[in-house]
Amino acid sequence: MVDLEGRTLDRYELRQIIGKGGMADVYEGYDTRFQRIVAVKVFKRDDEEMRRRFEREARVMAQLRHPYLIPIFDAGSNSVDGYECYYLVMPYLEGGTLRTHLRRSPLKPEEAARILRDIGSALDYIHARGIIHRDIKSSNVLLDNEGRCYLADFGIARSTGDVTQLTSTGFLMGTVDYMAPELFEEDRKADARSDLYGLGVLLFEMVTGRVPFEAANQIAVVSLHINKQPPSPRRYASNLPVAAEKVILKSLEKRPELRYSSATEMADAFTNALQEQPQAKPEPKGATFHSDRTVRGEPPAGTMHSARTERADAAPAEPSIHSLRTERADGPLVLPSPPPGQRAAEPNRGQPPYQAAHSPQNYAPHAGTPTREQAPRTSQQNYGQQGYGQPQSRQYPPEQQRYGQQDRYDQPQARSASSPQHQAPRPRPAAPTPPPEPPSPNRGYIMVGVALLILLIIAVPAYMLLKNGTPGTSNNGTNGSSATAISTQDPGAAQTAQAQAQATQQAQATASVIRTATATNPVYQDPLTDAGSEAGWESSSSCSFIPNEGYHVTVAKGFLGSSSSKGCSESQKQFGDQTISVDMLIKSGDGGGGVYFRVAKSVIGTYAGYLFQIGPDGHYKISSSGNFSTGSTPLKEDNITTGFHTGPGVKNTLQIIAHGTTLSFYVNNTFVASLSNADHPDQGVIAFLANAQKEDADVVYSNLKVFN
Repeated sequence: MVDLEGRTLDRYELRQIIGKGGMADVYEGYDTRFQRIVAVKVFKRDDEEMRRRFEREARVMAQLRHPYLIPIFDAGSNSVDGYECYYLVMPYLEGGTLRTHLRRSPLKPEEAARILRDIGSALDYIHARGIIHRDIKSSNVLLDNEGRCYLADFGIARSTGDVTQLTSTGFLMGTVDYMAPELFEEDRKADARSDLYGLGVLLFEMVTGRVPFEAANQIAVVSLHINKQPPSPRRYASNLPVAAEKVILKSLEKRPELRYSSATEMADAFTNALQEQPQAKPEPKGATFHSDRTVRGEPPAGTMHSARTERADAAPAEPSIHSLRTERADGPLVLPSPPPGQRAAEPNRGQPPYQAAHSPQNYAPHAGTPTREQAPRTSQQNYGQQGYGQPQSRQYPPEQQRYGQQDRYDQPQARSASSPQHQAPRPRPAAPTPPPEPPSPNRGYIMVGVALLILLIIAVPAYMLLKNGTPGTSNNGTNGSSATAISTQDPGAAQTAQAQAQATQQAQATASVIRTATATNPVYQDPLTDAGSEAGWESSSSCSFIPNEGYHVTVAKGFLGSSSSKGCSESQKQFGDQTISVDMLIKSGDGGGGVYFRVAKSVIGTYAGYLFQIGPDGHYKISSSGNFSTGSTPLKEDNITTGFHTGPGVKNTLQIIAHGTTLSFYVNNTFVASLSNADHPDQGVIAFLANAQKEDADVVYSNLKVFN
């Protein structure tokens, strides 16, 4: 694309570039007809795909009318030096992007709540019209000189259920820092919940100044979105209330159904969490928190500072994340402070809470949401209403009043019981107790005998049960009906089935990650069919190339049938933060093979690094060692439940994504495991393994590829 600064597109003079993107650049322009400064978005390519994208974005933006959506003034195309420039004209906002502000410092929680509500209302607006934005991020939120915010950039927006987040070549559409984990599933459609995940990332970024997942490259970030829980926002923003943190974490749930159902619901929950006053447990009069602030029944009207800065250890136990939606539906948990000069409303008088307009637009509650008067009182509501915005004289429910007056009611009853007409006859004085007789010698033997008899009665059936199994079942499995009945009630079996189901779900959810990682051209590849390549592979009787087969690694079983292993390495190529893919075929043997990576090889041939090992039955083991010849440390070990091919002469593709301390492992594009380990952070060579247990082993490797 040619440099357009100082050029003119139709009536728009392009003065200077103010933003760069992957698909388009944005210029400060001047509209010569209306004599105003505008922003001109110019697309970088002039091919057919770019033309369709330009037309789609212009059409979508022209149909939308919302106070927090950036409007469109004009659209068109103009030929410049033989290059067809497609452009959109929008208002010029002097405040820049939200991302620029967040790079300087995070926002106060109250300011983040305002932006969340405004952008959230715009997001709900487009969702109601069947449009998914698909690129929610701080650089797509624009600010004017008065601090008002606007959602922009509908370049990859689509109708609901229109397309997946992946292109036909496997590349991701959008920004992975804000992308929901389910969008990495193959053929998964983007929907409103995936936009809400991006909004949750934006909220995290607004209050902390950083996104929840950061890594050296996009593939590593994708792996974190799928496999890691987000860090605590309070780690980076100590002034954030615990309840507000729970709202952020709920918006970042891995499962879409556990997130908020709308952006307005999320904004309401976050605003209410900021207004919530932590309630201390009853303490003696004059008791103080650890911050030496005296506990009072009513804070100053119109302030939220005390609710934000209360120490976490002085606050009562918060409800779980999954209960927030229920509490939200029952009505506000606490009353916000009234404006200065207005008396705080008493909770039991049915007054509506004061709501200050924060923007030109008023936001009505969701349809069907009960008000405080309609909502049934629950223990959670009563808990949340204590101590914030209440008058000095507390009003207790009738049950609490009776409980508090229990001592006064009990005293007359005690006097009544001691009246003459109800008084019981006075008992005679007890006679002196004679001294105890000395125990009989036979009594001790009798007690010991009884104890032994009881022990035998309990121990013998228990021993038979442990030895022979559950009564009514057969050890050899012939009693099929009984065995089935027992297994269906076995908690261990249920947990195993649940774990397998979760593993299958996670494997399906991460299939697109490795496909994306291997969709580009490899930085290094070797078919491993001959020794004539530029790589320096070992060549010996145990490490040999066979044309049309691959690189054979062989090892004989150990002395007296003990296990033995052999590694064959490459000596000239160093790899660190890369994706490795290689085909493995277990031609013979019962021990399997695997890939050493980030290997540091000593002068005597020992390996230090990581090993991803898989047996012929699909059992895998990931280990680390400073010297594999003397032993290793297992990092993770389990059975591959799906995706692994068993049988003689069957190939499996082993895949490893290594980025910094994050290591992810796949087989045949199916996720196996992910872990974090810093034992070997540096780059190293690659080596292949053959392991023999009771049989000699021959493992064949081919089609090695390494991707950045």
